[in-house]
Amino acid sequence: MSDNKIQSYVIFTTQRTGSTWLCDILHSHKSIKSYTELFRINPDADFPRYASTDMKLFEHFAKSSSFLKRTFLKEHLYKEYFTELFSMARSSPKCRSAGFKLMYSQEKRNRGLWGYLSQNTDKIIHLKRKNLLNRAISKVYMESTGIAHANEVASGDTSKPKGSLDIEKVLDELKKDISESSSFSKKITALPPERVITIYYEDLIENLDITLKKLYNFLEVPFHHYSSNFKKLSNEQPEDYVLNYHVLKAAAIENKLIANF
Repeated sequence: MSDNKIQSYVIFTTQRTGSTWLCDILHSHKSIKSYTELFRINPDADFPRYASTDMKLFEHFAKSSSFLKRTFLKEHLYKEYFTELFSMARSSPKCRSAGFKLMYSQEKRNRGLWGYLSQNTDKIIHLKRKNLLNRAISKVYMESTGIAHANEVASGDTSKPKGSLDIEKVLDELKKDISESSSFSKKITALPPERVITIYYEDLIENLDITLKKLYNFLEVPFHHYSSNFKKLSNEQPEDYVLNYHVLKAAAIENKLIANF
């Protein structure tokens, strides 16, 4: 995926880590071509909704290829797809870095994808939360309300309605995140450290400028004034809008998950 002039990157992450917001901020940089979930399965959409939207989702790209490639020659299919992506990036003369975000589940679903990316991607960004319990709560809260981002609220209200969450759903989500995050962290330990960076959601929220400077330096592009059309929901703490937050926390402690947040 590498190019003499354009450096490739992939953001590995999961839901509720600020990844769409970060992709949209990167998209505002004049030297970066930023995509969101190119490996998302969505039968109702051909292209990603946020950041750069000119690259067809991999699922639709694959369907237009031969059965042989889809079934037995996935690496060749990946190469063709990313060649097209970088052709799009080269059409912008100022572009120096191009990439997309990939969910843990999407990497698992696409056989051989990690092997291809680990060999052909210049930079690996691991985006995650320090507090995995809050991420699990945010995920289950999103599923129960049907609202992921403030852009999806017709009234424009960014506050979060109060309510209680199912304890078992939160614990299952927490266990899943611990397993996936730990598994991916082990994978990237085999890579040269100069190719890998870990970015935390909490640092984006609390120290955005400092965190972006660190990330831009990693991507070898200059710091640039950033903007985003993406609206986040309010940054209220879970205990402010989840009525049974302390019960959830106690259950996580009882299940020996407390060390992970």
